[in-house]
Amino acid sequence: MSTLRSVIILIRYQPWFFLVTCLAWGVFHSMPLVIALLIREIFDVLSGSTTIGMNVWTLLALVVATSLSRVTVMVGGVWLWSTAYYTLASLIRRNIFDWIMTGPGTKRLPGSPGEAITRFRDDVHEVLMTVENWTDFTGTLFMLVGGIVMMANIDPLVALVAMAPLVGVLIFGYAVGDKIQRYRRATLEATGRITSFVGEVFGGVQAVKVAAAEKDVIRHFEKLNSERHDVAVRDVLFNSLFRAINTNMAFVGIGLVMLMVAGTMRGGSFNAGDFFLFTYFLQHLSWNMFFVGDVVAQHKRTGVSLERLRELTPEAPEKLVVQKAALYMKGDPPQVLIRQKGRNDKLRQFEAQNLIYRYPSTERGIEGIDLEIRRGDFVVITGKIGSGKTTLLRALLGLVEVEEGEVYWNGARIIDPAAFMTPPRVSYTSQAPRLFSDTLRDNILMGQAERHETITEAAQLAVMEPDIDVLKEGLDTKVGPRGVKLSGGQVQRSAAARMFVREAELLIIDDLSSALDVETEAILWQRLFERRNVTCIVASHRRAALRRADKVILLDKGKVNTVGSLDELLEKNETMRELWESKDKSRGISTER
Repeated sequence: MSTLRSVIILIRYQPWFFLVTCLAWGVFHSMPLVIALLIREIFDVLSGSTTIGMNVWTLLALVVATSLSRVTVMVGGVWLWSTAYYTLASLIRRNIFDWIMTGPGTKRLPGSPGEAITRFRDDVHEVLMTVENWTDFTGTLFMLVGGIVMMANIDPLVALVAMAPLVGVLIFGYAVGDKIQRYRRATLEATGRITSFVGEVFGGVQAVKVAAAEKDVIRHFEKLNSERHDVAVRDVLFNSLFRAINTNMAFVGIGLVMLMVAGTMRGGSFNAGDFFLFTYFLQHLSWNMFFVGDVVAQHKRTGVSLERLRELTPEAPEKLVVQKAALYMKGDPPQVLIRQKGRNDKLRQFEAQNLIYRYPSTERGIEGIDLEIRRGDFVVITGKIGSGKTTLLRALLGLVEVEEGEVYWNGARIIDPAAFMTPPRVSYTSQAPRLFSDTLRDNILMGQAERHETITEAAQLAVMEPDIDVLKEGLDTKVGPRGVKLSGGQVQRSAAARMFVREAELLIIDDLSSALDVETEAILWQRLFERRNVTCIVASHRRAALRRADKVILLDKGKVNTVGSLDELLEKNETMRELWESKDKSRGISTER
């Protein structure tokens, strides 16, 4: 989709509001025409060459009134454009974020979250600068055409010469458009790398301190900053050069016009009012020509920013970034609707057939995985480091897009696992759960309506009661960024409570107990099976989980080695025996990702 069409779609979001904004700025930019005509009459009155019938004081009063009216219009225009700016910025960001969170399939950011923030901030701003140019363009064009028409009435040849630099500005702008785009992209990408690195440093302060890597971090930051400095200087220098050339082209035109006017003034065909009108319009004409050149350059920069924003939604329709959507800029937002469990959501059987997925960078993954689970089953997937346990769970959930294979719920094929395998059907806890800088209660509920008995039961199932009792504000305790105020075990149990509170039909758990002590883990599994008829798929090497398993699936190098009960595998499979006997000695297995 072209940049022009994208901008038009944005404008059509609130067409009448945009038209009013354009009208306000059109009046603002056109008022100098009225002021110029009034001042010309003042000169003509003073020179005795007017028949308008007004005295100087009346004309001065009209000039002051017009100028004050222009200031009033400017204040209104600023309010209108500010409202339009934040509305359209919210629309673009809302569309991108909605696609990332709820669109079909697996969504991957093209870079780090920090780099994505740069796109949300800087690239959205660049797009809206083009929209702003459109609000100014009508009034600027009217001023430009009006001034040239008035000058043409005085001397058509001079007016024609005054137009020549404008044509040169447009030709030059399109000639250097590719360089403008290239330098702008390099600057935005360098800025994104710095934003990404700063975010990672803030999130890994403890790791940096443990490794005593402060100086290395600073050196790398200085390197990134130096790279950004170099590309930013090129970008700014080229844009400044572009603007300087535009301005000078306009001044060259002014100089030519002044030379031509000088002859007519000596001949007496120019009076004082005409001379003022010409010099006044020439001044505004130079700014208008500069503005036209800047519009061309900004259009090119906006094209780069739209491309970068669409890279955040690679599988979406091209117009998604700018398409119309509901915004709630005033008042309370609508209540979050939590999907309720329907008759077809009740799990009877879950199957996976011939799942194949390989990581592009390593070609490792899973191959030919078949899986069948019935309601009430507790299935444990186990294996050595790198055997594919986590990859299999992610494939079942649609968090990676499998190359081959199908997943079925009660015999019906799941077309989009990423959208389907969510509460109230499925609830998932990852090996490294993420908490947000909010209260413990909100981290558990994650937008779900609170029912006291439900959150209390979820906390008990996750063995959270001792922690809640000692926390100063209980469930209302702020956990800090990524749960930094909690221990590793508390973070995992908080994530478990988040999973339990959704009362899903199928629980998928990736090494939940890796940060729990043996006693806490045993209590958690005991409570879970005492209170619920649960269906679970668990990736684990821990004995407490393996002992409770109805079925153990042993993976080896991404393939199913064998399937059976724990006793059968220990009796018949050497790999399982080695894993069972060595797990207490090995600390690396629990960190498999």
